[in-house]
Amino acid sequence: MREFVHYQGDLRLAFDLQTCPADLVALLLRTAPAINYLGKRGGFIQYLGYSQLSELDGTYTQPAEDLAGSPSAEDDRPTGQRAMLDDFGAGATFEALNSFSSAEIRLDVHRKFVETLIPLRVYNAGPGFVHYRVPDARLYKA
Repeated sequence: MREFVHYQGDLRLAFDLQTCPADLVALLLRTAPAINYLGKRGGFIQYLGYSQLSELDGTYTQPAEDLAGSPSAEDDRPTGQRAMLDDFGAGATFEALNSFSSAEIRLDVHRKFVETLIPLRVYNAGPGFVHYRVPDARLYKA
């Protein structure tokens, strides 16, 4: 069984620079322009540049635990799909996360699963497909 994803538009990746060692930040800035695909099977991408933000807006995914203090007013609540996403653990190393390495990957050390809100809503669905769209942009407050 195969899954197919079609995406058109800007795809932005965010890294928390406060939790990254300085040498990793320098490596990301140096190597990012050379990355032209993401994922095991290759989602082809084109690098357009980078920017540094002090805070992310609602168009980025966010851990569900961060939503506990969200406003209770219906229009201000973040909306989207909840999913368990695979993330780096506190002890993540390139050796452990490299799919070509024989190193053992340990849960909660090298990787962890985080319940995450993905800012998309189901737009249409049918046999064998689900079409998601970004909710009304007015819900995102910068």
